[in-house]
Amino acid sequence: MFNEMNWQKSYEVSSYMSLWSNILFNCAVLINLIVACFYPFDDVVPTISPSISIIIWVAMLTSSAIAITLPQETGIRTLVASVILRLIYSLGPEPTLWLLGTVTILLKCIHLVSIMGNHGTLTKTYQQILTDA
Repeated sequence: MFNEMNWQKSYEVSSYMSLWSNILFNCAVLINLIVACFYPFDDVVPTISPSISIIIWVAMLTSSAIAITLPQETGIRTLVASVILRLIYSLGPEPTLWLLGTVTILLKCIHLVSIMGNHGTLTKTYQQILTDA
């Protein structure tokens, strides 16, 4: 049992499994919100007033400064939200969804590797994996 605990400490990614799950859930929520708000996708980029655009830029710059100096969850979430808003109103909702979908796939791969690391799949032989020994 002690050797198993030491082995699990050697995999840094596997200790962040709940973190990866939370990030993936937040990505799924963001994707669903973008689809719900902008569903009949047009080929036109949504327009906003210059004052709202300036507010988004200020929020993005302020939250990036906060995320760099004091890396806390709320600062990082604010940064991600303002960057996604900036992407929606600069590129459009469809390219933003493509980007978020790609990020979700990459994060899911990391999440699967962490699950495999927790179950010891990475160090077992194929016979041990198939027989569940």
